[in-house]
Amino acid sequence: MYFDKTFIKVIGSRWNEKKKKHDRDIVVGTHTCNDGMSSKKFISLLDELSDVHDADDITITVEVEVKQNQY
Repeated sequence: MYFDKTFIKVIGSRWNEKKKKHDRDIVVGTHTCNDGMSSKKFISLLDELSDVHDADDITITVEVEVKQNQY
């Protein structure tokens, strides 16, 4: 399987110095790729991101666009 483009959004918490507490459920990182990649490389990328961001709970939303051939 091949993904034409991918967009990954990492949602987490960040320390807010003004409020002196963590802001929760905010976007702490994104990754966009328009070059495309195989599903194996995509899964490896997700695994690495999971390790880097210490992700326990991962939610994946998939958007699929199918172009039908005209006969």
